[in-house]
Amino acid sequence: MNNTLQIDYKTNATIDPGELIELYKSAALQRPTDHIQVRKMIIHAKLTISAWDGNKLIGIARCLTDFSFCCMLADLAVQKEYQNKGIGTRLLELAIQEAEEGAIMLVLASGSSKDFLLKKGFKDTPQALMLKV
Repeated sequence: MNNTLQIDYKTNATIDPGELIELYKSAALQRPTDHIQVRKMIIHAKLTISAWDGNKLIGIARCLTDFSFCCMLADLAVQKEYQNKGIGTRLLELAIQEAEEGAIMLVLASGSSKDFLLKKGFKDTPQALMLKV
């Protein structure tokens, strides 16, 4: 990593499943590691904002959204060596910009991710329910 970061942010860029798996591992994000499943995760996400250092994928905000009422932030991840440099904050800002004004952004988060999102204005709410199928 060079000393002067020149990060490019892209909306709905082509992302290789292997690169995304490596990003998840580096960011310690518990996500599938099967290439076919991760490819489906990329294809069916309605919105991805990715961060790139040259040709290297270093961050992602992956959203499932109807661009009207709700936007589910499914992933917010930054490569470990790039963390604490404002990249996650910028990915989140760009994802929020893409969501329709007045929409609800939902996130499943715990630990330091939850702390980060609370600092960014998210509210801890008891209204969400979850069922793993």
